[in-house]
Amino acid sequence: MKKALFVVLVLFVTVALFGQTGYKDYTWGMSLEQVKEKCPDVREVGTGFKATLFMFYYVYYEQLDSFPDPLKQETRNMTKFQSMKNDLMFYFIDNKLVAVDVTFSAENILPELLKQNGNKIARSIRYSENTYKLVAWNNNQNRYILYDFDNYFIETVTYIDGRWLKPLFDKTMTAINAAKSSSKSKLD
Repeated sequence: MKKALFVVLVLFVTVALFGQTGYKDYTWGMSLEQVKEKCPDVREVGTGFKATLFMFYYVYYEQLDSFPDPLKQETRNMTKFQSMKNDLMFYFIDNKLVAVDVTFSAENILPELLKQNGNKIARSIRYSENTYKLVAWNNNQNRYILYDFDNYFIETVTYIDGRWLKPLFDKTMTAINAAKSSSKSKLD
């Protein structure tokens, strides 16, 4: 009995310390094959991933004048798969799940996200031909959450693996700082 109680306590502490490590039944690091077992209709749709740029913008908004795409620092293979049936988009780096997009059409989900994750300041970014409203959270070491809302009333919530995203952001900031320090002033 004591042993069973100890195991339950260890599991509870582990979940409390590290929080959720994915989105619903999809955990970070799953292979494409594992995702297909849960969501058989996924189809490859390319490689673009605007959420990394949006999250970078949100996190470093007050520190930078321009915002390079952090994915330019990613040297590994990125693929994107979509489930039309479930309105989900899955992102993989070297066949390991690192992010999931959930799409909503004018359902006004932001109040529920704020209730679940805490109040945050909304920021706007112009990207391509659209203006997006962004709100972001880092609710634990393993998961970032990004809400974006575009001109066409499409709401997207992206859950991103913090163990992948944080090092990518660190690498991007290192590149930015290196470029700043190597640029020479034209002044005497």
